[in-house]
Amino acid sequence: MVMYEILFRSFPYSDKVDLNEMATKAAEGEKISRPSVQKDKQLHPDLQALLQDCWHDSPDARPSVRRVRLSTESIMKTKGSLVDSMTRMMEEYANNLEKLVGERTGMLEEATIRADKLLGQLLPKFVANELKNGRPVPPKMYKSATVLFTDVVGFTKLCGSSTPIEVVNLLNSVYSGFDDIINKHDGYKVSKRE
Repeated sequence: MVMYEILFRSFPYSDKVDLNEMATKAAEGEKISRPSVQKDKQLHPDLQALLQDCWHDSPDARPSVRRVRLSTESIMKTKGSLVDSMTRMMEEYANNLEKLVGERTGMLEEATIRADKLLGQLLPKFVANELKNGRPVPPKMYKSATVLFTDVVGFTKLCGSSTPIEVVNLLNSVYSGFDDIINKHDGYKVSKRE
């Protein structure tokens, strides 16, 4: 069972099995079911056979500790005890996890940068910073403000008679023009496209 736990990094029986009941049955001499070998795990066939041999119904037919150690060393092509081999496997697993955590941390940092950039495009910088820091943003009063609503008349028809690149170029020039005017007059653009 220890070998099973080390190889598969999980308990041999599911949570649905009552281990106390199983121990009672074993003490009374009843035959208990063996855990199933996980099919989704890649396990060397010789190691799997050794695991099955360790579960033989007759204790005399089970391999000795020495045979288990020698077989494991031969299969895994390492020297040392089963525990040493399993410790090396766990170290490799831990190193792989550290690498994975590093990659995921990098991905999270990139996503945070993208989210901050997007937030900065949608809201004024001061408002975006206050919201990121969890502080409420007090409303501001202005003596006057201008709100501009625009529409490209016949846009659907225009798209039907133009190539995709022509549509992209048109929209790019329209939005660039808006941006130039907004920057010139210290304005702020709130964009909602439907």
